[in-house]
Amino acid sequence: MEKDVMVLDQSMQNTRLTKWLCVLFYAEVVSLVILLAAMVPMLEGVITWISLIASAAVLVALYQLSPVHERYRKSSRFYLVAFLGSLVQAFTGSNILTSAAGICGIVASYQEYNAHSELLNVKDNQLSGKWNALFYWEIAAGLIGGFAAMAVAVLGVGAGMEESLLVILGVAVVAVLEVPLSLLRLRYLKKTIGCFMD
Repeated sequence: MEKDVMVLDQSMQNTRLTKWLCVLFYAEVVSLVILLAAMVPMLEGVITWISLIASAAVLVALYQLSPVHERYRKSSRFYLVAFLGSLVQAFTGSNILTSAAGICGIVASYQEYNAHSELLNVKDNQLSGKWNALFYWEIAAGLIGGFAAMAVAVLGVGAGMEESLLVILGVAVVAVLEVPLSLLRLRYLKKTIGCFMD
């Protein structure tokens, strides 16, 4: 551990985990609602702002969890870069940082899920393994969703479909993959919270 990381006794650690994992849980609920609402193009502006607020809550939660496990600290640092990329895009409309923000978001998730997994090793070995597997499921779903959305766009343009309909179809394809994963994250977070309640 780094020198500036606080050493917490077990009770303080469990209290901190329970409190800030609950914040992650509710931020995930908001993210799920945003994912479903993204299929309504006229809500785009509202969705952007709500998404930024949920992302800020995740960032704060990960930072607050950093005294519990070094991986949370690493996750918060990578998530900060991803969050700043989202802010730049929201305020300027520029996608210049989109790739870097995406990569940092993936690394942040990897660190977060591994922190959950390592903390659960002694409490619930099966749930610990599920956190590790979830990360790889998300990577696979992201790749499949990206290719499927591109295929929809190419086929749709070839068929002369309207741009707004193509966007809705692309979001729907991604949602089909993301919604089950989001529900799994919620389930795992709820179980993880339960493991650390005093």
